[in-house]
Amino acid sequence: MEIANLLKSKTAVVTGGSRGIGRSIVLTMASQGANVTFFYRSNEAATEETLQAASGLSGVVNAKKVDIRQAEACESEIDQIAEDAGKIDIVVNNAGIIRQASSVPMASECIFVTCMQGTTASLFS
Repeated sequence: MEIANLLKSKTAVVTGGSRGIGRSIVLTMASQGANVTFFYRSNEAATEETLQAASGLSGVVNAKKVDIRQAEACESEIDQIAEDAGKIDIVVNNAGIIRQASSVPMASECIFVTCMQGTTASLFS
């Protein structure tokens, strides 16, 4: 198997794929021939940058605006991707939320709950 097409014809879903490590995962998989759909929550500019970066790669990259803290939204999008592609071969649960409190790290229960939901909720969706 050619290393350049290691993931050819594979279908992948990456949560948190518009920036950072998630973006690198999306672009690497697409460069290996995978058809990748990534979820993002709010950063439209980063999403567009990722889609532009992927435009010349051998795999197809799509973006879906999905809040992974919402189980029904995740389930609906995953079902649609599986129906469209026939299957999902790879899922990378990369999304996470981090908030910083001004003087005391993680001072607010609300900040803590938001971070934990964003990091763990999609594991159970």
